[in-house]
Amino acid sequence: MPKNYGGVNFEGPYLNTSKLDDRSGVYVIVDGSNYDRVIDVGQSATVKSRVETHDRKEQWKKKSFTFAYAVYYVTEPNRSFYEKLVRENTRPLCGEH
Repeated sequence: MPKNYGGVNFEGPYLNTSKLDDRSGVYVIVDGSNYDRVIDVGQSATVKSRVETHDRKEQWKKKSFTFAYAVYYVTEPNRSFYEKLVRENTRPLCGEH
């Protein structure tokens, strides 16, 4: 069942990245024990690779011990639109607001 973040239905959240595809989309990083607690939101042409090598992982670790990953697959130019929409509506703990 999809999980809604910021008005968008995402796949997941998944407790590891194995269920993510390396394709274009928007991702939401959430607390693994509370899927409603949004830690970060972003977008990438290669979602799985981006999440696995993210430069803010150390910031995430300060917010939660475990993470879950939700994804909405969409191509540019719509990726930027959906990232902004979700970020504005969820106010994640990390990243730019």
